[in-house]
Amino acid sequence: MNQFLKPKFLLNQEDPNENYMEFNVSQLERGFATTLGNALRRALLSSIPGVAIYGIKINGVSHEFSTITGVVENVSEIILNVKNIVLTFNSNTLTDSKVDNLTLNVKGEDTVTAGDIVCPTGVEVVNKNLVICHTTNRNINLDVEFLVKKSRGYASFEATKKLVGNSMGIIAIDANFSPVTKVTYKIEPITKTIKGVDYEKLLLAVQTNGAISPSNAIAIAAKIFFSHLELFINLNDEVRNFEVIALSDDKENNKLNLVLEEMQLSVRAYNCLKREGCKTLGDFYHKKLMELKDMENLGDKSLAEIIKGVLEVFDTSPEGYTTTKQYGQLRDLSSQLILHGKLVVTKDTGKKLQSFIEPLVTLAKRGDLHSRRMAIAKLRKITTKDSNKDVVVETLFTTIAERYKDRNGGYTRLIKINPRIGDNAKM
Repeated sequence: MNQFLKPKFLLNQEDPNENYMEFNVSQLERGFATTLGNALRRALLSSIPGVAIYGIKINGVSHEFSTITGVVENVSEIILNVKNIVLTFNSNTLTDSKVDNLTLNVKGEDTVTAGDIVCPTGVEVVNKNLVICHTTNRNINLDVEFLVKKSRGYASFEATKKLVGNSMGIIAIDANFSPVTKVTYKIEPITKTIKGVDYEKLLLAVQTNGAISPSNAIAIAAKIFFSHLELFINLNDEVRNFEVIALSDDKENNKLNLVLEEMQLSVRAYNCLKREGCKTLGDFYHKKLMELKDMENLGDKSLAEIIKGVLEVFDTSPEGYTTTKQYGQLRDLSSQLILHGKLVVTKDTGKKLQSFIEPLVTLAKRGDLHSRRMAIAKLRKITTKDSNKDVVVETLFTTIAERYKDRNGGYTRLIKINPRIGDNAKM
C-alpha cells in the first residue's frame, strides 16, 4: 500500500488576541486540504459544546416589554445585554447538560456588570466587564435569576420557550451555545513536488468568544470527526494493520540534516544563519521567506545565495520562497496596492501578493516602532515632491490600520476577472 507523507503542522499566531489562532497544515496531497478544511470548519461551527443563558427571571417583571423603576434600561435592553454574556465551564465538574441557575442581586445605585453574577461550581463568566444595566435608585433591590444549560449550536426563541414551559415570570431568550464565532480556511498549492506527487497547504483560522481556546476547539472538533470515522474503520479488522501515514521521508530527512559547513555559503550568509541558531539545512528550510528576510544583516544577495544553496540540494526551492527578483516585484506591487487599494495581476501573483501583504497589515495594526521598522524594510519607499516622508508606510499605518482595526485577518480579497488577452492567463 502506498503511504502518504506525514503532514507538517504549524501554529501561526501573529495577532496577540488569544481568542484567534491560525493553523498551518502542509504536505497534504491534492484534495485532502479541502476535505479536512471543510470537515473541520463544519464541526467547529456546529458541534463544539458550550454553556449559555436561555431564560431570565427578574423579580417583579412578567414580560420583556416591562420597565423597572430605578433602572435606566428597560427589560428588552437588559435582555440584549444578557445575550452577550459569555460563559465557560469545567468539563470535569459539569458532566451533563443540566446547570444550576445563575443569580444576580444588586442593591442601591450601581453599574451592574456580568462580573456581579454569582455562578455555580463549574461555570464562570468570561467577559466580567460587560455592562448589563445601570441602577439609579438607592432603595432598589434588583434580583435576577438566569436559566443556563449546556448544549451545542444555536437554540431559537421557540426552542427555549418550550424549555421554559409555563413557568410564571420566566422570559425565554434565544441562545448561542457555540463558543466558536468564526472559522475560515484557504488552500495554497506547494511549489515543490515530491516523488511526482503534487502537494498543497491548508491554512485554517479559528476565532472563539473566549469560552474556549482555538487550539482546544480544533482538538475537540478533530476528536468528534475521528469518532464518527472510526465506525467505518471497524468494519474490517485487517484495516487496523495498514500503515497509511509514513513516519518520515528518509531521503528528505537526510538532506535536511546537511550541516551548514557543507553548503558552501559565504561568510556573511553562514554567520547570519549561525546567529539565528541554525546548524543544519533543516533548521531554516521550513521558515517562510519573510522570516529569513528578518534575519539580522541578511541582505538580498545573501538571501539569494541561501536559496541557491537549497536549490543545489533539492529539486525545488522551499515552500513559500521566491527569488530575489520576485521578492523585489512583491515589494513594488505591495506598495502600489497600499496606495491605490487595488491591482490587476495574474492569479498566481495575486496569491503571492496576498501572502506578502497580509502580515504587513497586522504589523500596522500593532502600530509600535518595531513594527514600523519591519514594514519599512519590506516595502518600497515612495515619497512626494514636497516631502521626504514615506507615503506608503504612512498610508499603511494610518488609513489601512484604522480601516481593519476590528478585523483579525482576511484584509485582502482576490476577485476573478476575464483572462488576459493574448496568453489567456488567469487574472
